[in-house]
Amino acid sequence: MYASPDDMARGYEFEHFVREILEHAPDIELTATPSPYGPDSGFDLSAVRDGRPLLVQVKVTTPQTSYRFEQMIAVLNEAAERYRELHPGTEPELALTFPGVLAKWVTP
Repeated sequence: MYASPDDMARGYEFEHFVREILEHAPDIELTATPSPYGPDSGFDLSAVRDGRPLLVQVKVTTPQTSYRFEQMIAVLNEAAERYRELHPGTEPELALTFPGVLAKWVTP
């Protein structure tokens, strides 16, 4: 979770920023579909892009190690698996967002 109320505020601000970007993307339509798994289900926003579901995980902290990056990807992949269980035959696209730049040694 968040270490402090300031971190929580930054998290909400960054999520709002990502939402605004998606709202202005010509090929993306945000959906109001809440996760059936609750607020911490592995993704924060859902959308449709070119007819395919898009699950977006928003993180306020940029992963500094390959291990942490892989953990974030694993959580998003688990969310995709649960989505496929609820929507057989549908393959969601996945997006992980954070405000920084990955170091060269962190990228997969």
